Amino acid sequence: MSADVVKLIAETGEELDFTAVAGVELDSGYYVIMQPIQPIKGMGANEAFVFEIVRPKGVTEDRFRPVSEPEIIDEVFAQYHKMLKQ
Repeated sequence: MSADVVKLIAETGEELDFTAVAGVELDSGYYVIMQPIQPIKGMGANEAFVFEIVRPKGVTEDRFRPVSEPEIIDEVFAQYHKMLKQ
């Protein structure tokens, strides 16, 4: 992915714009590393979120599920760093 802007809607209804940094495929699913375009309080400039791309039954559009499991986040970033070295 290259500088794709993705608009997500938070549970509060607030729209947030993100830059898609990279897509990473693991055995457990497909993940996207994304950085907010506007700073988010408490978040460093070089920090990013990991979202899993899911498609619930009966839904035609993909959904972005925030990943909170440290093991998955670590695996996604490890794979991302491998991709950068290639």
